[in-house]
Parts: sequence; C-alpha cells; structure tokens
Amino acid sequence: MARLSERQQIAAIMAGAALVLLSTWLAVLRPLQVRRRGLESRIEQLTTELRQQGYLLGEQPLQHERLEAERALRAMVEEWSEVSEKLRTFTNQDELISADVTTIDYKTELERTRHRLLRQSFQTRIRLPPDLGMPGEVLSNEDARVLMLQLQTVERVTSMLLGMGIDEVPHLLPHSPNIYTVGQDRQRFMEEYPISVDFFGDFQSFSRLGQEIRQSDHLLVLRHLRAEKAELERPDRVLVRAVISSLLFTRRPEEMAPIRTQPFQRAFPRGY
Repeated sequence: MARLSERQQIAAIMAGAALVLLSTWLAVLRPLQVRRRGLESRIEQLTTELRQQGYLLGEQPLQHERLEAERALRAMVEEWSEVSEKLRTFTNQDELISADVTTIDYKTELERTRHRLLRQSFQTRIRLPPDLGMPGEVLSNEDARVLMLQLQTVERVTSMLLGMGIDEVPHLLPHSPNIYTVGQDRQRFMEEYPISVDFFGDFQSFSRLGQEIRQSDHLLVLRHLRAEKAELERPDRVLVRAVISSLLFTRRPEEMAPIRTQPFQRAFPRGY
C-alpha cells in the first residue's frame, strides 16, 4: 500500500477527531442536555405551583415578615420589662441578682434585722418569734445567698404585719425557694421565696392583708390563706395562717438565650 501523503494524513486525523467528538456528544453531552431540560421544566412547574399556593415569597414579603417579627419581639421585651418591674418585691433587685453573699454577710445582716424588727415589735407591742424563724448557724450544704434572700423576705413580711395593727406573730418559717425555668436548657428567669406565717388579729387587720400585699413598693404573692376563730370569748379575734412569697427576676429578656423548642413531629392515628 502506498504511503499516505501529508495532506491525507491530516485529513484522516481531523476525521478521527470529529468522529470522537460526535461519539462523546452522543454518549455523554446529549443525555445531560436532555436531563437538564427535564429538570428546568420540573423547576418551572414547581415554581408555578408554589406561587399559586402562596408558598413562594419574594424578597419584599420576607422583609415585611422580618420587620413584623422584630416589632413583635420588641413589644414582648417591653411588656416583660414592665411586668417584672411591677411584680418585683425588692427595689434593689439588680443588686441582689449579682450579689456575692458570704456566710459572714448573712450572719451580720441577720443580727441587724433581728435587732431592727424586735425593736419595732417592742414599740408596737406586737410579739414576734425571737429568731424570726431564721437559723443563726449556716450548715455546709446551705447557700448563704438563699438564706439572705429568705431573710429579706421575712423582713418584708414582718414589717408589713407590724404595720397592720395585729396582735401577735407566733410562727415564721421560710421554705425552700421555687425556681422557674424555661426551654430545654432550663434557663432560670425567676426565683420565688415563700414563707409560712401565723398571726392573730381582728377582722379589720385581716381585711387589710390583701391591700398591703399589693403595695407597689413591696409587692408579695399570697400563696395560701386560712382564717379561723381564735377564741370563743373574743369572736372578732382570728388566727390567720398564710404562705406569702417574694419574687426575684434573675434575668432580663436580652440576657436570655433563644429558647429551643421540640421539633414538630407528625402524629399518626392510634386506632382508638
């Protein structure tokens, strides 16, 4: 066979390259193009369906929803701040939240409070428990901060009762605080310090209890209330047993982490 000339060789190479490109297009590129057209058609169809059903939102509606959510959040924060301001028991709430209380601090304040309230008791001739129901010794498993807040609550309640014109306070007993949390990570946002108190008085002083508890400068929570006749000879004398609490809001709304909620799961009928 005669050798191919240079032009014929070039022509053969070009023909082979064209054949390879044609084969590649038929085997690879054409199926991809067909698939791409199918996907574009499917996307266009789904976009039309979502737009008709109202699920497809543009940038402007999404921006409007974001502004509405931010406005609602600001309103909730303002409402929470207003409510916590009205319902707080202690005017120095911010100091109590961050206070680092030691055992010495508690014992010193206990002696001052006892002296102050017992002097007021002597002036009003209303008897109080000498220890005010508060321990003088702090055990190793007791929290001095909790004891200090219990003492603050006892002082608030006792001062209120001494100003009501009652006869006697035979019993005072602080209880363990109730801790209020929110979210799966149990963020603490409020603490409640209840105390049990018994006192003797007449019906007039008993009726003043509700008014005194709602005072804005020392708002307290009435958890339990029971009144019974104290003496047969004095029908107007009653024994009142109550559980009264103070409230301490430990965090501001801006200090709370986003609340994590359980994801929604589809519920299937059980066949009942």
